[in-house]
Amino acid sequence: MERALEGVRVLDLTLALAGPAATQRLGDWGADVVKVEPPTGEWSRSHPVRNAFVDGDATNFICFNRNKRSIAIDLKREEGRDLLLGMAEEADVFVHNFRPGVVERLGIDAETVRKRNTRLVYACVCGYGSTGPDAKRPGQDLLLQAYSGVMFSVGADGDRPNAGPIFAADVIASHFLTEAILVALIERTRTGEGQAIEVSMLGALLDAQMQELVTYLNVGLAPERPSVPAAHWIINPPYGVYEAKDGWLALAMADPVALGEALGSEAVRALGTWEEAAKNGELIFREVERLLPERTVVEWIEAFDRHGVWVGPVHRYEDLPENAQVKAEGYFRSVPTAGGGSFLMPDNAIKVTGRPPAKHRPPPSISQHAEAILDEYGVGAHEREELFGSGVVTRSS
Repeated sequence: MERALEGVRVLDLTLALAGPAATQRLGDWGADVVKVEPPTGEWSRSHPVRNAFVDGDATNFICFNRNKRSIAIDLKREEGRDLLLGMAEEADVFVHNFRPGVVERLGIDAETVRKRNTRLVYACVCGYGSTGPDAKRPGQDLLLQAYSGVMFSVGADGDRPNAGPIFAADVIASHFLTEAILVALIERTRTGEGQAIEVSMLGALLDAQMQELVTYLNVGLAPERPSVPAAHWIINPPYGVYEAKDGWLALAMADPVALGEALGSEAVRALGTWEEAAKNGELIFREVERLLPERTVVEWIEAFDRHGVWVGPVHRYEDLPENAQVKAEGYFRSVPTAGGGSFLMPDNAIKVTGRPPAKHRPPPSISQHAEAILDEYGVGAHEREELFGSGVVTRSS
């Protein structure tokens, strides 16, 4: 069955997380994503997290590069840049996440590339945006979380700023980048023209704080962490995480009467209204904290469910592979490696009615598909040999 993006040709110059995650989604939906790497390979190949490898590949590389082909081109050489510009004439999408100024120095900026192909969608993801005093600062996830104000959203009064446990700036920006590329491709069907688009990690994190920032910008209510640990400053207890007899539970916002009855706490039940509960967050927190160690996680979930209080278990990674819900939905998929093995990874979260999940292709080895890619992009056999012989293009090992 033909997938939605089959026939769309993508030149992917991205590295690390935000860019590769975005282009991987394009590949999931059928786009021909050509990963353009330096001769030594994309950065993630040689910078593994915790020295973790599967079948010889870094886990932080393979997790964002399924359904792609690879060609290694030396863009520091004029012949390499000319080759890339020629390929861009035949492509639909050109994506990078270099810092501002790099593509201009290389001569592959949006203006230069799109002169060769006005139908091209030229997309980039950056740290802070392309203008302003901090545009050229390094855009790493932790630095953007710090810059965006998000670190004061959780914890208790007096705690140090809290970094998020996942790479939120990268992940959120990657989704915006995928969305922007798809919107530009749809727009092209009406106008016949591509466009240059930009997504910043800072902009993505500010957007992710929509309700908090609208509250601050228009009412002046800034993050003020309470005296007890809070899952989020904008929502009052019981919203948070608590320890039961044999594990941990997460509680969402709750009507105090229902919560008090589920807990068996007259002090909480007597608050009566949401308004009174909001004034007595510390009392609620202390009551929940005091009572939950009396029962197991399962017992509390049953009790809270009976009273309509939203609750969930706190899982560790080791709980997930055999979790009944995770297995029922098929959230983890086995994907082949370039070396002939396989690895498990979270699958694309989108389900389309009547379309079975596509069979994923393995993340490529360095320049694995160079010969075929050059041929498909109109580079003749003699010129291909010259490019390989001179080292402008790396021959697949």
